[in-house]
Parts: sequence; structure tokens; C-alpha cells
Amino acid sequence: LVETVFRALWINKGADETQIEKASQDKLQFPRLSQMLAEIDQNYATDNFFQSLELAWRAMCSYTHSGSLQIARRFTNGEVKPNYSDAEILEALNATTTALILLTRMFFVSMGCHGDAVETQNMMLKYGAAQNRGDSLSD
Repeated sequence: LVETVFRALWINKGADETQIEKASQDKLQFPRLSQMLAEIDQNYATDNFFQSLELAWRAMCSYTHSGSLQIARRFTNGEVKPNYSDAEILEALNATTTALILLTRMFFVSMGCHGDAVETQNMMLKYGAAQNRGDSLSD
């Protein structure tokens, strides 16, 4: 999901018409991650926010593509079964929700929909505050 967010943001404000056409045909060779994140930060004026997310990229890939981090979590007390706490599962769910809210906000910014961008940013702040307080999703 995070890679999809990166690619969507890059295509939305960084890709030219030829690249957009290639992407629509699944033939586009996307830029390297570091270049894509730098261009996103530049195009959306987000300082180094997206570039800072690259630090977690290796771990995200390991979990997504059955790397050592994912494999290590497939064993519990010598049995083959998932080894994730409820808090870790909630953290993953919160991260994906935050990524989608962020994508929505950045889309509104790029389309000049200031009111919607502000409303989405407020939603993101409220959601983040609820996570920090430990509120359930239904609160």
C-alpha cells in the first residue's frame, strides 16, 4: 500500500503525459525510490517528509515480500502460526489508514481543493490523536 501511495503521488504531480500513458498500460519503469520520494517532496512542498520514510523501506519490503522479518513472525513456540500481538496488528492497520488519508490530502492539495485538503488534514490530525490516546476505531 505504501508503494502504491508513493507511485500515485508521483504520477499525479511528477509524471509527464508519456509516463502516464505507459503507467496506464503497466509498462512504466518508475524512478528509483529515492528519486521518486525526492520529487514528491519537491512537487508537494513537503520538505523531506517522504524522503524520511525511506528509512523504513527495507523493513516494509521484508514484511511484504516474505523476507526474514516476515518469516521470523511465522513461528510461535515452535509451531508454524503467526506471531503478532494485537497492538502490532493495530499498528499496521493504523499505518495503512494514515497512508490513505495522506494520499487523499495530497490529492486535494494538487487539485487546488483547499477546503477539502484542510478537512482531510484535520481528519488526519484527529485520527493521529486518537491513535496516541489509544482510542478504539469506534470511538
